[in-house]
Amino acid sequence: MTPTIAILDDFLRDEPNGLEHHVANRRWLAAMARSLAGQTFAVRELGFDCGGDDHLDVSACMASLGLDCGVAGWAAAWDGQPSDQFVGFLGERLRGVDVVMGFGLSNLVATAVDRLELPFIDVEVSPFRFQPDLDIDARTNSRPLAESPLFAIPEARLRAAATAVRGWCARHASDVIPADVGRVGVVFGQTEIDASLIDAGRLDDFPAHAAAVREWAEGLDHILFRPHPYAATVTAFEHLYGILPTIRPTRIGSYPLLASGRVDRFLALSSGIIDEAAYFDMSHRSTRLFLPKRRTGGFHYAPVVSLDSLSATVLAAVLERRPIPAVGPHSYALRQQFAISWGLPLEVVATDFFTPEPLVVAEPAPAAEPPPAIETATPPPGELLPPVEPEPDPVVEPPPRRLTLRRKVAREAARLVAQVGRILGGPDQAELQDAQHAGVHGESQLPRVDGPADAAKDYGYLSGERQTGLFYFEIRRDHRARYELAARTVPRGNRVLDLFCGNGYGSFLLSDRHAVLGIDGSAEAIAVARQHYARLGARFETRQFPFEDDTRYDAVVSYESLEHVYDGPGFYRFLIDRVVPGGLLLVSTPNQDLLPFDATVHVHHRRHYGLAETLALAETCGLAIRTWYGQDVYRLEGSAAPVPLHPAKMELRERQPGQFTVVVAEKPRG
Repeated sequence: MTPTIAILDDFLRDEPNGLEHHVANRRWLAAMARSLAGQTFAVRELGFDCGGDDHLDVSACMASLGLDCGVAGWAAAWDGQPSDQFVGFLGERLRGVDVVMGFGLSNLVATAVDRLELPFIDVEVSPFRFQPDLDIDARTNSRPLAESPLFAIPEARLRAAATAVRGWCARHASDVIPADVGRVGVVFGQTEIDASLIDAGRLDDFPAHAAAVREWAEGLDHILFRPHPYAATVTAFEHLYGILPTIRPTRIGSYPLLASGRVDRFLALSSGIIDEAAYFDMSHRSTRLFLPKRRTGGFHYAPVVSLDSLSATVLAAVLERRPIPAVGPHSYALRQQFAISWGLPLEVVATDFFTPEPLVVAEPAPAAEPPPAIETATPPPGELLPPVEPEPDPVVEPPPRRLTLRRKVAREAARLVAQVGRILGGPDQAELQDAQHAGVHGESQLPRVDGPADAAKDYGYLSGERQTGLFYFEIRRDHRARYELAARTVPRGNRVLDLFCGNGYGSFLLSDRHAVLGIDGSAEAIAVARQHYARLGARFETRQFPFEDDTRYDAVVSYESLEHVYDGPGFYRFLIDRVVPGGLLLVSTPNQDLLPFDATVHVHHRRHYGLAETLALAETCGLAIRTWYGQDVYRLEGSAAPVPLHPAKMELRERQPGQFTVVVAEKPRG
């Protein structure tokens, strides 16, 4: 009889607990197991989304543990002890299983599997990502596997890889921190909700260590925040800003920072980069606020393991509880598999940590209205600024000096994108050349619905009509709130068209739950999107509007576009043709009632629509309005230039008028 491998993950991390379930991790591991095990083993996946006996009911599991559903319940369960009822529930589903392979198993599930006397191997991507390839952390209840000398990757190989990276940084990024800026501290961010943040059954965060953070920051002249490159949340930065008001985000690569020798100290909650710091001889300058217990959970643990060592022969030895045979040299190219399977852009995986982007120090400028401690995602002007300045108001022309800086940044970004593209097969080279040729004010224009754009008006990527932040948290709150509404509203797993996507931050967010195509008329914007916001679930194309497309999507999102065309009904008809019957359309536009059109101010707009007019337009075109939202963005005082409101005041309000209107409509069936 063919032995069976069961594939598990942290299945309690799901919607009943208010969490996003990263099902791609389990599916990737299942695909890998089928490849590694060959014909020797059968492979089964167990999860909340599986049918029959392989279905795992999250709510029933939480009830068997005596815990309420929710984020707090998940955190309490993660490191808890399984009840007899939970073990029995899991045992029923694991009947006939011989070996369990897990991706990021909770200590709860690992303990339950061990009590069922099933051997398991639990893997996660190793934090040591300075290697030529990605490897895995692994833990197991199999003593023969744990004691095998070939299980763990030799320490010498890690040292050699770190030395190579340090040498690269010394040659190409030695000046990321100027010598004369004083004492610099760096705080490394991580994803907002992660098992590595669970401490004693609760999610840890920076506010819980406020006193320690302030003590760490004493005597520093500049404090930088290096966000996690794949985190789409801003909570960590908001929390830190409440504790350290002078902190500033940076896009300097993690490894150039570690290798620079000019950073006085590093700080993280539980990030694995603190482990990496040891290989850059920075352990004495690095502080981790707490060390989670999750690394072992009482089981055998190996910090860096070659995935290709888990062959059918090795798995058979684990099953039979006999010594592990010798395996060949490490050769599996996990880095590309990691990028493709988890939706990480290859160019980011290969280069994000190595980007030699220097620190910029500017003269301090007082904040007109300092925001409250924790509620803001955008720091006020200060001494330490990120390389790209904050996006200006869409209704106010940027001053010449700022625009000049942006042109420089755009040219450098285009050069880096082109370089990455040549190496890794990134953006279409013709598009890149067009973008570089066009510059900031050239032929890449948005959107052209009514014929050629007015040559006197600037429709370019850096015209002020687009958000240009290269991290999601840099995008202004009103724009993020609209896309977060779309992410909540569109059913999971839908095909989504993000029309006039700009640099792709919205498509990036939506791709957590959906397959997204982002389209924009600016080759520059699409090049930036591919470089900074590409995922497996998000792809980008440059197209001039209107365009031919026979594809029909489950939903179309088009924000801040209607006001750019004269033919509003024609614009809506185009959107409707792109969506399937029963599909959703989400459209936002300024409200003429509260944000009147002024051609001298709104130089890129054709007209604004009042609230009643906006709703009537959608209905006249045959749409059924599900709901609508109002949103305020600016403080308007007479003839003075509009000033953006505090981010907390930019939230959407259902069926309440605001300066902007967001319509959620449905295309009728039949």
